[in-house]
Amino acid sequence: MRDFYEGSITIIGNPKIKPYDNIEILDIGYALEGIAEVKSVNHLFDIENGFTTVITPQMRVDTSLPENIAKTWNSYQYLKL
Repeated sequence: MRDFYEGSITIIGNPKIKPYDNIEILDIGYALEGIAEVKSVNHLFDIENGFTTVITPQMRVDTSLPENIAKTWNSYQYLKL
């Protein structure tokens, strides 16, 4: 399940990003939005692009489900029946 999102994200260099950090993704091409976890990160520096950070995200797994989200989900499931 963690490998749900494949690919990498290249951003302007940010040395603070490290594996297991949480990042927010807004992927308009795939209509995907939400919090992901950093699976791996590479910080690069070259003449052509300068300082860049390449992030490989993975799905964030959160076992704590807030009560209001659970109620919304149950309502949604009820409406789908």
